[in-house]
Amino acid sequence: MELAEIAPFAVSSPSDFPLMSTDDDPDEAGQRLRSALGLDGLGTIWTHPEAALRACIAAAEQLGVLVIQTQRIASAEMQGFSIAEWPFPVVALNGGDAARRRLFTLLHELSHLALNAGGLCDLHEATEAIPREEDNVEFFCNQVAASTLMPESPFLAAPQVSTAAPNHEWTLEELHELSLRFGPSSEAILLHLVRHGRATWPLYWERKNELVALYAEADERERQRRRENPGGPSWYVVHARDLGHGYVASVLDAFHSRAISSLDVSDYLDVRFDKLDKLEQVVSR
Repeated sequence: MELAEIAPFAVSSPSDFPLMSTDDDPDEAGQRLRSALGLDGLGTIWTHPEAALRACIAAAEQLGVLVIQTQRIASAEMQGFSIAEWPFPVVALNGGDAARRRLFTLLHELSHLALNAGGLCDLHEATEAIPREEDNVEFFCNQVAASTLMPESPFLAAPQVSTAAPNHEWTLEELHELSLRFGPSSEAILLHLVRHGRATWPLYWERKNELVALYAEADERERQRRRENPGGPSWYVVHARDLGHGYVASVLDAFHSRAISSLDVSDYLDVRFDKLDKLEQVVSR
């Protein structure tokens, strides 16, 4: 990266992550990732998905990961992807997804980086009799992301989970309640329940179809809301989110230290120089 030679980016390497192998126990790997991100100290933040997402992005940036977000891409096309190019790994999230889905996607992609292998996020579970190697990797990253948000002991001790029979017919309402408690989406909750013998694969596929329909309806409602109410966050808030606060802050630091010119900073941040202060106010909050 050209800018990295002069801007004070956090430089990372695979050793900065809890190294993983697909042969690892997902619960143990998830706890290592949880510790690396400092998630145990976040308290009750999981009941506020936007705040939880911001905290996890900030923690990932502290490990040297550039986290960017995209716009106007359907969730069915892309939830996220990662590029394991050290020392500047990248995670991209679909900015149109709900915060809980982006949170799970972020942890899924960080699991890819811990494997030192980038990928395109796909929450699906393989249905083929003989899974492809990439399916095994996706499955492992899903399990690690779920375990990071839902450590085994407290998850299995939750009243709804501890008393559930293996064939319990989980309703969308029950899944939503667990989602509010632990943080991830209902689909991620159900995957974790299957893994721990508290739900079945046939139920997962049944509920997944229902959830996909709900996601599509939510996407359409959001598009309609934007058409009817074109307000919302300022362009600068969205632009800083999409570029990644860590990246924006590093470019601004390089400019203020006179490592780059006013023309450079406008080019790197894609913003007019006379509007730079508005973008800086966003990342300095």
